[in-house]
Amino acid sequence: YFLVSVPDNIQRISLASSFAGDSWKEQDSDTNEISEALHKFVAVSVREDSGVLICNQVFNIPATQLVDPTLALGDFTCFISRNLKERNEVLFYSFKSDGYVKKVVDYITTKTGAKARSITIVKRNERNKYLLAHPFSLGPKDWLNYIARSKYIVTDSFHGIIFSILNHRQFVAVRAHEDRFSRIESFLKHLCLQNRIALTFEEFVSNYEQYMSPIDYKYVDEIITSQRELFYSFIRKNIK
Repeated sequence: YFLVSVPDNIQRISLASSFAGDSWKEQDSDTNEISEALHKFVAVSVREDSGVLICNQVFNIPATQLVDPTLALGDFTCFISRNLKERNEVLFYSFKSDGYVKKVVDYITTKTGAKARSITIVKRNERNKYLLAHPFSLGPKDWLNYIARSKYIVTDSFHGIIFSILNHRQFVAVRAHEDRFSRIESFLKHLCLQNRIALTFEEFVSNYEQYMSPIDYKYVDEIITSQRELFYSFIRKNIK
């Protein structure tokens, strides 16, 4: 993963890499070996602000923060059905469906009258509550179209959030794993969308109107455009 087998005359560049967590917890022997490998890179870029700190403080190398490559590419309209119409549905996509995500979904459906659709595995005794799309039968186009047509999205998935944003959907970001949430938190902070994060069900209920208020996507798109330019500028600058 750190290109240790690449010949020394080949340029090594890290493009929007991720440490997944917000801190470095590896053994000293691994840290030293990785540090030696990273110092052979001509340029390093990471996705999270915590990743920049890890590079600086642990490995003593400079790092540039860039958006996720999915957001840099941006245009996935070729995968979206042309005649797609918005449905009054709350879509939930979660890696930890036994958490508070279902409570958030149920609260929204009760308040709005929208239907709930799951592209997450749910327990047998809960299946009559949701419109189901079995996750193992979904292809990439199906997955994208479900997001693009839903009125609301509730998810703990990083790329679920990205595609919600790219399709200008209203969404709530919930937390499945505390030690892996820094990527989502950092990303949304950069887009000034940290107010879409609900760390607990109680927090969501207390600030319901805030979470359900329309997102100003004109402003968000302006930030994405500038971040996308930084992404491609990094490539142009470092590939010689």
